[in-house]
Amino acid sequence: ISVASLLAYAATMTKAANPDDPAGVVLSDVARDAVGKPSTLVQLLLRPIERGVAMRLTADAGAVQTIAAAVTAQQKGLLPGAALPLPDGPGVPAIAP
Repeated sequence: ISVASLLAYAATMTKAANPDDPAGVVLSDVARDAVGKPSTLVQLLLRPIERGVAMRLTADAGAVQTIAAAVTAQQKGLLPGAALPLPDGPGVPAIAP
């Protein structure tokens, strides 16, 4: 999977669904930066073995940098899902300060 292509697609779909959402702009900025990197591939290899499966996950340096940039944008509150509200009510554990 090319992370740059995946983010470009996500940005396009976000802009199409809600043109006023700032997440589309942020995603397209991250995707544009990813296009300039030499490689943004993430590969998952699954191989059957006796009594199981052997797995290998590889990620190029550009993919790791791109994912880190998207996570940083999410933590800064620029992407949706950055701060999920916790429900109040019975049976919900309280978070210690």
